[in-house]
Amino acid sequence: MATRNSRKVARYRKPHQINIGIVIFGVIFIFVLTRVFIYFTTERVSAYEVQSGTIAVDNNYKGLILREETVEYATDAGYVNHYIREGEKAGVGTTVYTVDENGKVAEILNENSDEATLSSDNLSAIQTEIRDFKADYDEMDFESVYDFKYGIDGTILEQINANVLLNIDSLLAEKGISSVFKIHAAPVSGVVIYAVDGLEAVTVDTFTADMVSGNNYEKTMLQAETIVNPGDPAYKTITSENWSVIIELSRERAEFLAEEEYVEVEFQKDNTSAWAAFSIIEKDGTAYGKLDFTNSMVRFASDRYIDVKLLSDDASGLKIPVTSLVEKEFYTVPEEYFTKGGNDNAKGVIAETYDENGKMTQKFIETTIYSTVEGMNYIDKKDFEPGNYLVKPESTERYQIGPVARLMGVYNINKGFAVFKQVKILSENEEYCIVEKNTDYGLSIYDHIVLDSSTVRENDIVN
Repeated sequence: MATRNSRKVARYRKPHQINIGIVIFGVIFIFVLTRVFIYFTTERVSAYEVQSGTIAVDNNYKGLILREETVEYATDAGYVNHYIREGEKAGVGTTVYTVDENGKVAEILNENSDEATLSSDNLSAIQTEIRDFKADYDEMDFESVYDFKYGIDGTILEQINANVLLNIDSLLAEKGISSVFKIHAAPVSGVVIYAVDGLEAVTVDTFTADMVSGNNYEKTMLQAETIVNPGDPAYKTITSENWSVIIELSRERAEFLAEEEYVEVEFQKDNTSAWAAFSIIEKDGTAYGKLDFTNSMVRFASDRYIDVKLLSDDASGLKIPVTSLVEKEFYTVPEEYFTKGGNDNAKGVIAETYDENGKMTQKFIETTIYSTVEGMNYIDKKDFEPGNYLVKPESTERYQIGPVARLMGVYNINKGFAVFKQVKILSENEEYCIVEKNTDYGLSIYDHIVLDSSTVRENDIVN
């Protein structure tokens, strides 16, 4: 009995069973938690879908005027007086100015100016000058006020002097005055201007960037009733109706206008327009537009600079944000060094390589072409080392890799990773640019590109 009572009964414990549902829930929870963490800690890449479009282009330019100009210099010392109104055409032999050695003639002119009268034509010319000044007045350009004052004073004085000059001999005799009085006539026919700026001899071949900008421009007004010495400029003559305007262009704008032979131009001074023969000049790495006119010169004869607007159509093509643009450097290789090979019959080059024993062999390397410019293909620098040699197909000619060039482009993300695609910019403003469509190796409408190129690197995976 004692033995039976001392027997212990142990409870059987079932082995622990893994709850599959809890495991699955845990895995899913960890996965979701990880994705949420990645989402909030990873910089997100925004995409932009390429669309066709246009942008309004700023076609306003400040232009340098070039003309056929001749400066006439004084040959005598004395007081100068003008007899042709600025902007009028003087024929050969027409009295333009006089030089009075002792100023006696100037005194007579002043004494008789009160009695002189202006014709209706004279008054009409003065009224026109006043209207033009009022229409073009810019409170930020106060220097133009002085130019206007000198111009009006000169116009009135020239007309009065011209009237008095008809009787100058009798007036001198009447007062018993003797004076060395020299009359200077125009040696050539042209429009008379009483100002010089040192740019009279500048041509299309000799202008500089500083001249076009006008930052250091200075003009000297040649006023009447002032003393001149031999060698001082007396006036200048514009001898041809043909004239040109030089404007600085951006590289993109120059390429957009490269095929234009004529452009319509609006002059901001009087809101008139005219057609100009157009050409592009390359100088010191800068593109300039040259506008050639065959009329309307006299309207701007006293101006060296003029504000113009090109009335060309707005650029159209593929519209992309400026923030998408990125620049990349490439090796350039002549087109004739490319051939097809490999399993996919893809395009590439034949490169000289060396095995472990130092033996030279030729190997076909499939290569992506990013652009072709003037017979040179642009290839990725990561595929080759500088100094590598390429072999021309079916030839013994070799080309050493080294020359580089840069392309503007964007990152295309159609395939889920960033691929560089070159673009040709036609025009741009602060926010968008228009690039050429249907280009080889370029973009197509509805392509997806990175909105901000600074947020990714080439070949990055983009979700």
